Amino acid sequence: MMSCIPRWFAEHLASYRVGRNIGRRGVALLLALACGTGARAALAASCIGDCNDDSSVTVDELVTGVNIALGSLALDQCPRFDCRASGRIAIDCLIQAVGAVLDGCSAEPTTSPTSTRATTSEATPTSTFPPAVTGTVTPTSTSPAAPSASGTRTATTTPTAQPPSPTPTQTTAPLACGSFITIWGGLGGGAGQFSFPIGAAVTGDGHVLVADSGNNRIEEFTNAGTFVTSFGSKGSGAAQFDGPVGIAVDVDDHVFVADFNNSRIQKFTRTGAFLTAWGQPGSGDGEFNGPTAVAVDGGGTVYVADRFNNRIQKFTDSGRFLDKWGTVGSADGQFANPFGIAADNLGRIFVTDFFNDRVQMFTNAGTFLSKWGGSGNADGQLSGPWGVAVDQVGNVFVVDDGNDRIQQFTGNGRFLTAWGSLGDQNGQFNAPTGIALDANRNVFVTDEGHHVQKFACP
Repeated sequence: MMSCIPRWFAEHLASYRVGRNIGRRGVALLLALACGTGARAALAASCIGDCNDDSSVTVDELVTGVNIALGSLALDQCPRFDCRASGRIAIDCLIQAVGAVLDGCSAEPTTSPTSTRATTSEATPTSTFPPAVTGTVTPTSTSPAAPSASGTRTATTTPTAQPPSPTPTQTTAPLACGSFITIWGGLGGGAGQFSFPIGAAVTGDGHVLVADSGNNRIEEFTNAGTFVTSFGSKGSGAAQFDGPVGIAVDVDDHVFVADFNNSRIQKFTRTGAFLTAWGQPGSGDGEFNGPTAVAVDGGGTVYVADRFNNRIQKFTDSGRFLDKWGTVGSADGQFANPFGIAADNLGRIFVTDFFNDRVQMFTNAGTFLSKWGGSGNADGQLSGPWGVAVDQVGNVFVVDDGNDRIQQFTGNGRFLTAWGSLGDQNGQFNAPTGIALDANRNVFVTDEGHHVQKFACP
């Protein structure tokens, strides 16, 4: 039996401890989401990677744990996790080995030199970003991992997931920023369901657009979460997608979508009619290697986070290349996988720098202005920041993916507030990814639990 772990997900999970050992949390998530059932799921839960509880994950322990989760496939006959034979598991080794396993051990990982935290992730992955899902999706029996007492996600088995009904919070007291309002979605391929929703954007009339990456479509909802329509299908033609992850709307309600695996940006009308597209795989001007996010400023200029090229590219709204900035690294103005991007009304550009655990601020010409963050879980610290959005007064909202929370900052990086924790209850997150704000300061957050949640931030 082959696992249904999305191959891109191994990279995401491993990133919790990039530059160090993979860590118990990353391995626990990998095993919990390995689609095991019955006894195998229970075994995966009992062996979360650190089988002897010494706070270190060895190669043998990882092979044992993943063998349990995958079932009959013998990993000792497949590519090694420790491709450098160093006694430690590097991120790129894990990505290559798990990808080969899911392809039936048809590939051998390449050996690469030892790398540092800033450069570990720069290699182009062997897998595609979203899980491959076509047609109607029937959820597996494995639910998103539930939190244990120690904060580590462990595998649980629940009945087939159904999209929850919106459950607004009723209150007469003033709402604090981060007050839960409603939730919608659920795993599936039907109208209003999701398979790994990533990006989100809000139209001029307050409707919410969601990049439903696993279902290769864009879904539209009312502000309260009622499904309206969708467009897109899997492919490489006009108005088709292969892993749509980033989405933005300009002042004229044109919709821009970062089509990750097709290495391009597509532009649509408000109703989903195709207008134009630009980009192709590569590292030249106007080419992309994993575009993850797109933003549009008030003048219609388009900014794209070009993830594996570790740069930002700037275009006209018709796709003409204007400028670029950034290289791989951890210095000011450098990136280790830029994941999110947003533009404010003062001409500033905000970029989440995923593996450097920080937000960087630039002028719209690419001049570095400031940065904030740093690895950790204290106020103002970040662990794998993903989506970013800016409100009308310049406050910056950051999806703190590894800490399962949203943080709010001033435009200069001063911490204001945070909300969220790991879990599956209203107001909790299971690896949040995208974020968008409407004109009334409602905050919409997507997460890998296949939901959108709406919060107030008056």
